[in-house]
Amino acid sequence: MDERVIIKGRIVSGKGEGAYYMGLQGYRLQFIEKLGIDPYPGTLNVKVGRVSLGALSRMFESKGIPIKGFLHDGKHLGGVVAHMASVSGVKCAVIVPEMSSHRQVAEVISRENLRNRFHASDGEEIEILVTL
Repeated sequence: MDERVIIKGRIVSGKGEGAYYMGLQGYRLQFIEKLGIDPYPGTLNVKVGRVSLGALSRMFESKGIPIKGFLHDGKHLGGVVAHMASVSGVKCAVIVPEMSSHRQVAEVISRENLRNRFHASDGEEIEILVTL
């Protein structure tokens, strides 16, 4: 049986890079094939609260679903590890880029813009149910 963890945190703005990466076919096609998610062009960034850091660490350490890196315009883009998840019943995935230095931020992808779906703003609390 799959293990599940709850990650709680607050929504934060990212650098705006999520839209670029989600639009690249090398990632997008793998998300569709492996996760069943045609991602909205962007990620929901959640700064994880102290109480959930252990759960986040377990997620980082677990195998997850590998998304391979690829060459794009002569540059190698790193792979990603994805974990299926849900936010208030909405199917999504938490992704962990291989080259990420953000160990306290969970990046969430979904078919839809989750900020708009939940009318959420920076600083609002959110709970993510993650399957390990």
